Amino acid sequence: MIDKSKFTTKKELFKYLVDNKKDIIDVKKSVVKHCNPINSLSNDNVTVKALETNHKDDISSGVIKRTIVGNTYNWLDSHDDVHLKNTFTVSLKQRGDRVKFYHDHINQLSAKIGEFDRVYEMEVLWKDLNKPYEGTTTILAGDADIIRDYNPSMFKQYLDGRIDQHSVGMYYITLSLGINDPEHEEEFKEWNKYSKFIANIEKAEEQGFAFFVKEAKLIEISAVTEGSNAITPTIDNKVNPSKDNLDKVDPSLDSQKLVSNKYKLKRLC
Repeated sequence: MIDKSKFTTKKELFKYLVDNKKDIIDVKKSVVKHCNPINSLSNDNVTVKALETNHKDDISSGVIKRTIVGNTYNWLDSHDDVHLKNTFTVSLKQRGDRVKFYHDHINQLSAKIGEFDRVYEMEVLWKDLNKPYEGTTTILAGDADIIRDYNPSMFKQYLDGRIDQHSVGMYYITLSLGINDPEHEEEFKEWNKYSKFIANIEKAEEQGFAFFVKEAKLIEISAVTEGSNAITPTIDNKVNPSKDNLDKVDPSLDSQKLVSNKYKLKRLC
């Protein structure tokens, strides 16, 4: 993320971006992109979901199902990135069955929340994300089995509907810099080509630039307190969760008995 406070004018900022474009993009490509937990996103993180799923909880099994949104495309995030359509299409074809589900981007077995049955891109209406924009965008979604044995605390938070932000761990493959200034011909061309897809265009126009992400390698999706892309909710269930059954689960039971053989095998492999 560029520290824009260091520059007194946009012209000065744009010159810095252009002069250092190669190095900035190389740095972006060299590290895994995660959310920035200290970034303030104002009211962007208030998302009331209009999308719904048909998942029904069976608490006694120790596994509940949720569909989560890991990323929403065509949205300027706190890293100054806009993910364009098909950002993860190639990656999902190559390794969609290996995407991990963590909390807080901790790449450890102990940080796993559950297992993804499927991770996919889906076109949705902006209105279904409760955003006041016309037309559609694409979300990166994951159908997940959240497993009590993996992390009882995260299990209960999903059960109670208290987790409403997610973030991707990814490597950039292809991205470009767009600047809203005709003095920078190449960057201005990128801006004119892709800025029309940005839903929160007011924010983009205010800062005058964006990095347009055209392809990225997806590593994992994490539950976080605040994502760099705020439109990353847990999609509501049409069927109300069976929360009353939670009290019927004896916490003293051997947690392995609450997990299906399918996940026992995964844990042992």
